Amino acid sequence: YNAGFENISILEMAKKVTKHIPAEIDITESKDPRSYRQNSDKLLGIGFTPKCGVENGIKDVIDAYNSGRLKDEDRYYNTRAMKQLENFN
Repeated sequence: YNAGFENISILEMAKKVTKHIPAEIDITESKDPRSYRQNSDKLLGIGFTPKCGVENGIKDVIDAYNSGRLKDEDRYYNTRAMKQLENFN
């Protein structure tokens, strides 16, 4: 299952982040047509109840950054991590 219970835009996410850290939102055009809308009805249908939401995730990332646990490593970037796997084979 792809669990997601808050379908929000990137702009909405940015606004939520700026409630926790001082940041300016810079809106630019994108040619990226992808959409990540999700429907979690199946998951909810088997009795799953989310315990955390987007706000929790934002706070967790801020905490990890402030504590030094969040590092700028290749494994946190999809393309870089896949290139590492490609070199591994």
